[in-house]
Amino acid sequence: MSTLELNNLKYTVIEELMTIDNPESLFKIEKYIRKVKQALIDAGKEQFKQSLKKDLQEALQEVKDIEAGKVKALTMEDLYAELEDAK
Repeated sequence: MSTLELNNLKYTVIEELMTIDNPESLFKIEKYIRKVKQALIDAGKEQFKQSLKKDLQEALQEVKDIEAGKVKALTMEDLYAELEDAK
């Protein structure tokens, strides 16, 4: 969905909300919107945690492979050169 389409959808939702005159209904809608926003935030946090966990597991496995002699560790000079190339 493009930004323009997304903004149009937002305005459509706002227009629909503006037609509701019942305060009780508006409070319920507000509560629901807040729950949805929090669920999205929580989902993002969980995705970040899973990504971090995966990265840490890969790093730990690499350390184990180096200790077992399966992989050669980089020297500090090679690491610096690799970091410079990544810029």
